[in-house]
Amino acid sequence: LVIGIIIAVLTFLIIIKGIKEISLITLFLTPLMTISYIILGLIVVINNIEIIPNIILNIIKEGLNLNCLFNSFIPILIIGIERGIFSNEAGIGAAAIAVASSKSNNAKQQGYGQIFGTYFISLIICTITAIIILTTNYGNLIINNINGIEIANYAFNYHFGQHGEYILILITLVFSFSTIIACYYYGESSLKYICWNISTWWIILLKIITIMLVIYGAIANSLFLWNIVDIFVGLLGLINIYAINKLNHKIKKDY
Repeated sequence: LVIGIIIAVLTFLIIIKGIKEISLITLFLTPLMTISYIILGLIVVINNIEIIPNIILNIIKEGLNLNCLFNSFIPILIIGIERGIFSNEAGIGAAAIAVASSKSNNAKQQGYGQIFGTYFISLIICTITAIIILTTNYGNLIINNINGIEIANYAFNYHFGQHGEYILILITLVFSFSTIIACYYYGESSLKYICWNISTWWIILLKIITIMLVIYGAIANSLFLWNIVDIFVGLLGLINIYAINKLNHKIKKDY
């Protein structure tokens, strides 16, 4: 609860200043933490360089294993789609709001940049996380009733000793905080777009709801929150697919 209140206060101090301040904060925080995470991943790779080829081969081999394919294809596919979309926002149209605010007269360049962002997050960042976990003695973990962040915490402690837990907390905190700020920006931008002459009071109400949800998110059950996120991300995807389909002919004509 205390952490939730602290994050809520910091979020309030940023969003109360307006969209310009929000963009500056996320512009600074996200690249900083991304670079830091890549450096940590490279340290793990260098320290375990002799087993990295076997790990990559095992990933490919198990991915093409027919027994795994038929026994758990659908559940793993669902989890992969849910977490993949959540991590890179591909197909839900949210990141397009941020891209649209950039100063560029070429929509194609913006689109290519966004495509690269999806590739970078999915292939580079997620692969780094996998390598950090797979280079530990993760076989000692009892996987039942353990979530992803606990596995990552174990891996960071394994590689970086007693400081690993605090490194992961800092990285997770900054990534989460920048995500909260960015999602608020998406919400405010969408509200202003849908309601052209929206009253300032509605924006204030949105800010209050955001702060309350931040505090609630800190104390709520994580499984419940993930289920809510999956539902709303799915709804965003459906809306975005419909919008893309409606714009299909115009996009083909222009580009």
